[in-house]
Amino acid sequence: MIEQLAELSDLEAELAAADLELAQIAARAQGDPELARLRGRRTELEAEAQRAAAARRSEELELGALAERLQHQERALYDGSVRHPGDLQRREHELAGMRGRRSDHEERVLAAMEAEEAAQAELEAASSAVTAAEAHAAERGVADAVRLPSLERARRAAADRREQCLAAVPEAGLRVYRRTAAHRTPAVARVRHGTCSGCRLPVPPRLLDQARRDQLAVCETCERLLLL
Repeated sequence: MIEQLAELSDLEAELAAADLELAQIAARAQGDPELARLRGRRTELEAEAQRAAAARRSEELELGALAERLQHQERALYDGSVRHPGDLQRREHELAGMRGRRSDHEERVLAAMEAEEAAQAELEAASSAVTAAEAHAAERGVADAVRLPSLERARRAAADRREQCLAAVPEAGLRVYRRTAAHRTPAVARVRHGTCSGCRLPVPPRLLDQARRDQLAVCETCERLLLL
């Protein structure tokens, strides 16, 4: 009977592993949360890159307009059309202020260009991550499609064999097994060289004798059923 219970324990472990893998395959078929996160981040970065490019263009337009006004003022100042000393002084003061503003705008254009380059670099990195994740998801999907039929066949076979074991084991033995399996996995531990494989401690001789007589022996330490 203990050998049948050991087989039952192995089959239930196999079924649990198969169910877990089937659930993982089903979850992946619904979509990859990490891939969705990466795509969302790429979308955010695309918007940031667009805003950075728009800010850079705006700064360049303002700088161009200021440079044009500055050129017009310089032409008026140096072409001899302004002769009155007061007008000359006022124009020179205005030119000095415009040159200072142009210098500020040039720095702002440079900062905007750097911000755009940084945003574009981050976007390219995010796009690469999405491409890699998509390729991985595609490969995994192919592997899952190949794995699924054999996994389902193996699970059906294990389930059929489990039913056979349940039918062959006396009800009293099943009660002991189920009580043990409720708090110990696996429920059956093999004895190797007088040592329980569950807790790695020596098994008392009287329990070894009990197991040899095909009686249900329970390890005193880990409470698993013992199989010689």
